[in-house]
Amino acid sequence: MSIEKVKMLKTVQAGRECWEKGTILPIGGESLHPIILQEIIQRTGTVEVLSYKEDPIKKGSKLKTPLDNNSLLEAQRKERELNERLNAERVKAEEAVLMSKKFAKDFQETKEVLEGIKMENQSFASRLQKMEKSLEGLKSAFSSFEEKTKKSLTEFEKRVVSDNSAKEDKVNFRKDEEKETLEKMRERVSPVKSKKIIIRKRGK
Repeated sequence: MSIEKVKMLKTVQAGRECWEKGTILPIGGESLHPIILQEIIQRTGTVEVLSYKEDPIKKGSKLKTPLDNNSLLEAQRKERELNERLNAERVKAEEAVLMSKKFAKDFQETKEVLEGIKMENQSFASRLQKMEKSLEGLKSAFSSFEEKTKKSLTEFEKRVVSDNSAKEDKVNFRKDEEKETLEKMRERVSPVKSKKIIIRKRGK
């Protein structure tokens, strides 16, 4: 088999079949499993297709001994281990994504709760400010009412004093009138009584 024909082996499956039959020893290209190719590169430092398995030593080849027949099995084992690690990493990544989504959801819910609390605090502060303004208005109204009440009470006391004084004057005036009238009546009655007494004395 010529080098040109070996280079025509393009698929992984074709490379595996050639490897299992032991007919060729491809060292690179697309015909081998990536893990086998990596192992060959590590051993030889080249990716060129160089020789048959029967004649591994070729001019310009860095491959001194052919790979043993267990290399494919080893590569498959490594592939399984790699797939297991990849699956484990994928599971971890999926769990991390789920945790990230849960964290994002919890964060959003917490943010919404905090926003709600903030709005409630703002609303409470606004209501408190309105209550303070209302309280100031009530205090002002109470002060005005108290002042008016004191003023009205003072005026009422003055009127009461004035009315009492007027009543006293009126009572005194009436008393004076009654006294004067009584005196006049006494003056009228006194001569009559004297006359009657005199008449009685003469009759005896």
